Amino acid sequence: IRTGEGLSLIRGPVTAEEVLRLYAQPFQRQGVSLDPRRLEQLRRVVGLAGGNAGIRIGYHRRGETTLVGVALLLIHRETVNNVLCIADASLRDHGATAWITREAIRESIERGAQVFDFNGANSPDRALDKALYGTRTRLYFRFEVRARS
Repeated sequence: IRTGEGLSLIRGPVTAEEVLRLYAQPFQRQGVSLDPRRLEQLRRVVGLAGGNAGIRIGYHRRGETTLVGVALLLIHRETVNNVLCIADASLRDHGATAWITREAIRESIERGAQVFDFNGANSPDRALDKALYGTRTRLYFRFEVRARS
């Protein structure tokens, strides 16, 4: 896995508007219309992740203020749920999303998480069915971090 090769990103503030802009990019690129209710739900998740219920990790290019990557994580007991991990389209060929996910896992471990739940894909092509069919989400991969003996 390429993990952010050659990226010069630094952590920075996250606003709901910037997250919504990044979130809309793949929908626009794939010609999928985005339901305004979904955007409002995401706005609420951004708020939750910024409070005691979660973590917002935003990334900017050095010397710039525009958000180019974000991970939104919600915490329940010792489980961290990766609700959204997305990077600007300009970073698609640099492994930015994998790098941001790795950083989110590291942050979760530092905060004492025992389980990091990836919650499936964020791509509209692969994940839209979660919202449309009313199915129950199933955990397919489970990674646990155990102390070294």
